[in-house]
Amino acid sequence: MKPMVKKMAVVMTAAALTASLAACGNASNEGQKAGSTASSKPAKPTDISITTLAFAAAPTGELEAVKKLNEKLNVNLKLSWIPSAQISEKLNALLASRDLPDVLFIEDFNSTPAFLNAIDQGAFWELTDYVKNYPNLAKYPENVYKNASLKGKLYSLPRVRPLDGHESLLIRKDWLDKLGLQPPKTMDELYNVLEAFAKKDPDGNGTADTYGAVFPGSPGPSSYLLSLFGTGTKWKEENGGLTPYWWTPQAKEALINWNKVYKTGGILPDFPVLKTAQIKDMLVQGKAGLAIANVVDAYKYNVELQKTNPKANLVAFELPKAADGKAYYEQASGFYGQFLINKKSVDEDKLKKILEVYDYTASLEGYNLAVYGIQDVDYKYKA
Repeated sequence: MKPMVKKMAVVMTAAALTASLAACGNASNEGQKAGSTASSKPAKPTDISITTLAFAAAPTGELEAVKKLNEKLNVNLKLSWIPSAQISEKLNALLASRDLPDVLFIEDFNSTPAFLNAIDQGAFWELTDYVKNYPNLAKYPENVYKNASLKGKLYSLPRVRPLDGHESLLIRKDWLDKLGLQPPKTMDELYNVLEAFAKKDPDGNGTADTYGAVFPGSPGPSSYLLSLFGTGTKWKEENGGLTPYWWTPQAKEALINWNKVYKTGGILPDFPVLKTAQIKDMLVQGKAGLAIANVVDAYKYNVELQKTNPKANLVAFELPKAADGKAYYEQASGFYGQFLINKKSVDEDKLKKILEVYDYTASLEGYNLAVYGIQDVDYKYKA
């Protein structure tokens, strides 16, 4: 069974309220078992302010899904949206103003390093001993919490994503077909595809104004572009010492290859300054024909792409093989973004209520409500 969404505006709620992609637990009652606050509800709803990112236009007015969550959990959720392309700048400005919400979404600490200092100064709750008391949050993979931790302590709720199977080549299959090409299975074939996408007018508009691949510059793409050639992403033990992955023969081969691709126009020239959210824009606008992204993104981006180009077809393929005949996949961190909880505005009772909300949205029932909205109104199940 899968949900068929009718009103896409409701999915914005997920960016603020779900720390998970895969729901777990019993849909009917697990969300109500979470923590010590579930046994009795206060007479007055708990106000919870949340600032998060929006990948599309922010909703106007209160969403029905939020109303249902408020009623069920006896809270008053106040959601503020920041456009994804501005998230780093806006978050740094919020921190500088010291006017932080109760819950704050951080995309990554590389672009907002000031938050690391704020954590060291005790600005946010340490959650290590709390999440284990919430059944759905406790089911998140141990590696995800480990990867999201700082100095062995958990200061956030990770926005969970798959650890494995997240990487694929997203390719405009209609461009391949137009140019008489097959999906690339080796690095040499990938080079040929990217060069053709840049030089042979795959969109048929009479101008060579497209690029082969689009990669993000923030967070930097270097590790996975090198790891496709078998470098790994960490240190290697060699001859009694340690060699970083970027100081290996495979890394040299990778740099030579990508330099060759770049010179042909096979990679968007300004990719070092692109942000992750802009990958979607370049694909949906038909400016690039390939990216490395989650398998599910092929479907999501294709829905938008086909609104303006019904013949477009973005498809996910396996990664190409390196010179040794192997395809190399990285294990992901297991999360995209983290929710920090403000210690200044949130006491322990309110902290537990916030964790109850996030635990409920990690159940099947709560996840469907936050992501898809009201069943049979915003979406229907179809076998």
